[in-house]
Amino acid sequence: MADSKFSRRNFLQVGLGASAGFALWELYRLGISNKINRNTASLRAFNEIGLDQGQLRKLLDTALAGGGEYADIFLENSLSSYIAFDGEQFQNSGLECVSGAAVRVTSRGCTSFRAVSDLSWESLAQAAREAGASARAGVRVQMPELKPLQVPNLYPCAAPALFESMSEKKRIVSRVVESAKNAYQYVHFALANYRDTLRFLTVATSDGISAYDTQPFLKIIISVAAFNPDSGKKGLGFFNGGGHYGLEYFKEHSPERLGQRAAQIARSQLEAVEAPSGQLPVVLGPAYSGVLMHEAVGHGLEADFNLKGYSTYSGRIGEIVASPLCTIYDDGRRAGLNGSINFDDEGVASSRTLLIERGRLVGYMHSRETGAKMKLPLTGNGRRQAFNYPPLPRMTNTYLEKGETPHDEIIRSVKSGIYAPAFAGGSVNITTGDFTFVPIEAYLIENGRLTAPLANVMLLGNGPELLNRVTMVGDDLEISDNLWECGKQGQMIPVTVGTPTIKVETMTVGGGFKT
Repeated sequence: MADSKFSRRNFLQVGLGASAGFALWELYRLGISNKINRNTASLRAFNEIGLDQGQLRKLLDTALAGGGEYADIFLENSLSSYIAFDGEQFQNSGLECVSGAAVRVTSRGCTSFRAVSDLSWESLAQAAREAGASARAGVRVQMPELKPLQVPNLYPCAAPALFESMSEKKRIVSRVVESAKNAYQYVHFALANYRDTLRFLTVATSDGISAYDTQPFLKIIISVAAFNPDSGKKGLGFFNGGGHYGLEYFKEHSPERLGQRAAQIARSQLEAVEAPSGQLPVVLGPAYSGVLMHEAVGHGLEADFNLKGYSTYSGRIGEIVASPLCTIYDDGRRAGLNGSINFDDEGVASSRTLLIERGRLVGYMHSRETGAKMKLPLTGNGRRQAFNYPPLPRMTNTYLEKGETPHDEIIRSVKSGIYAPAFAGGSVNITTGDFTFVPIEAYLIENGRLTAPLANVMLLGNGPELLNRVTMVGDDLEISDNLWECGKQGQMIPVTVGTPTIKVETMTVGGGFKT
C-alpha cells in the first residue's frame, strides 16, 4: 500500500463492494472537513446502501412473522490498516475489512441466530426469514416505530487513525522500536505490530431501539528480546498501548515511552534472581495487575455463568464474598478506554455496574438474554467479537475502587514478600475460582523496601479467597493503558483493567517457573 492517505480507490478495493465503498468514502470526505457528527456517521454509512430505519423495521417484522417474542439486527462495516515490523524491517502493511449482518430471534427461551456477509436486501431478508422460522410463541408481536438511542459519545477522537498516512504510522512504529533498542545495551531485537480500525455499527431491536455507533481504535504492540552474553541470561519484554483514539494518542503516550517500558521489563528479567516459594505476602501494583481481578473474579460475575450455576458466585447475591476493603465496578462509560462502548452490541446503553460493594456481592453483568431469564435490569454488557458471533455477557472496563492507604506505606508494611506490578496473563477455573498467574515483572520486598527483581514467578490461589485476604488498598487507582483482549467461547473482545495497589495477606508463590 502506498504511503499516502486514503484515496477513493482505496475504499473501493478493500472488498466492501461499490455501494458500501462509495458510502464510506463520502463519510471520510465529509468527516475530514468536520461536516458530519462522527457519532452519527454509522447512520449515514448504512443509509447510503439502502438500510434506513424503514428498511430495518421491515426486516424485524419479517423476523417476527413466525411468532418470535423478540428480534434484533446487528450491522457492521469495519475497515482496518496494519503494519508489521519483524525486527529488521517493515515486513508488510495493508488494509482489511469486515462487513456483514446478523439477525437474532428469541421465542420461549430459545434463540435462533443467522449471520450473512452480504448486505443486500435479498440476503438480509432471507436471514430474517430463516432466523424467525423456528419461532412458535403463538403471539404476533407488533413492531413499534424505531427511535434512535441517545447516548453520549465516549470516543473523543478528532480524526480516526485509519485516515492518516501510512508513512506517518511507520514513523511512529520506528520511534517505538528505536527507543526500545536504545533503552538497554543488551536488547538485540524488537518486534512491533500496529493496527487501527474504524467500525460502523447499527443495532435495531423489536422493542423499538435503533442505535448507531462509529468506533475509532488503534493498538500498537512492542516485543523486546534481550540477551547478556556474559551471564547467558535471556529476557523478554512486551508492552502495548492505544484505545479509542486517533494518532493524537501518541502525544500523551509517547512512542519512546512504549519502547522503553518493554525494554525495562526485559531488563528486569536479565537482572533477576530466582523467586522464593511458599505462602508469602504479595503486593499487587496499580493498573496492570488488575488483570488478575479480571480473570480471577470478573469472569465469575458474568451472568451466563451464574445463570447456569457454573460460577463460584452463583446464587450468592447479598453475601459477603470479599474483604470490606473491596468495591469492584465494571464501567463501560469511561471515555477513550479500550473497553469503553457507547452502547453494547444489543443496543443497550453502557453503564457503571456495581458488582461488589465493601465485600458484599450486589450484582452481575448482563446481556439481554440473562437479564430476561433472571428478571434483572440490563447492564449494557452484551458484547460480540464481530457480526457473525452471538452476543454474550462480557466485561468492559473492570476495576477495584481505590482505598485510603498510600502506595509506599503498603510496601513498608511487608517484611518479606513479593511485589508484582505487571502480568503476562494467566488462567482461571470459573467454577472453583482457582487461578494461576505469571507476572512478567516482579520484585522482592525485604524489610519494607523493593530490592532484587525476580525471575520465573508464579502466583497461585483462589479468586474469592484472594479478595478475602486483601488487608490494604491503596489510594492510587490507575486504569491500565496497556490494552487487553479477553477470550470467551472463542470470541476475543477489547477490555480494560484497573486497580490501586493492594496487599494480599498471603498467596501461594511458586518459584522456578520457566518462560
